[in-house]
Amino acid sequence: MKAYCYILLLSLFSACGVYSFTGASIPDGAETIRIPLIDNKASIVVPSLAQTITEKLQDRCANETPLNLTNSNEDILLSGKVTKYESRPQAAAGTDRAALNELVIAVEMEFLNANTGEKWTQLFTQTATYDNATNLKDVEDDLIEEISNLMIDEIFNRAFVNW
Repeated sequence: MKAYCYILLLSLFSACGVYSFTGASIPDGAETIRIPLIDNKASIVVPSLAQTITEKLQDRCANETPLNLTNSNEDILLSGKVTKYESRPQAAAGTDRAALNELVIAVEMEFLNANTGEKWTQLFTQTATYDNATNLKDVEDDLIEEISNLMIDEIFNRAFVNW
């Protein structure tokens, strides 16, 4: 009976690709991934933004998948560009002023599996709020950190977690 259960589990896991304990599903035959520096095409360019998102995505893939990061001849290519970086009023106060502002960051990502030809492009948008009395420059690094963590979760799940 144990052997039967083992064979059943083994066939289930081998049927759809390589799985990790983090929930990532890696397509059969994929061993390498390339994640080039995210381009910053937003109207407002924050120098650390593209680098932060790129490094977080590279770290997540290196730590939670069996894929090896490479600079060429990749099985999977995950590239993107920042398309929006803006601060806007989010919640009104009792006056004509906003009580909260919202930082909005959008990144368009492209996924290509060279082995299977699977390809997709998707826009990922995340926001974080901050008090109107606070200067954005004073909280910008923390907001970028918060938003990029949420965004990396979304991108990673879209690319490697088949819900």
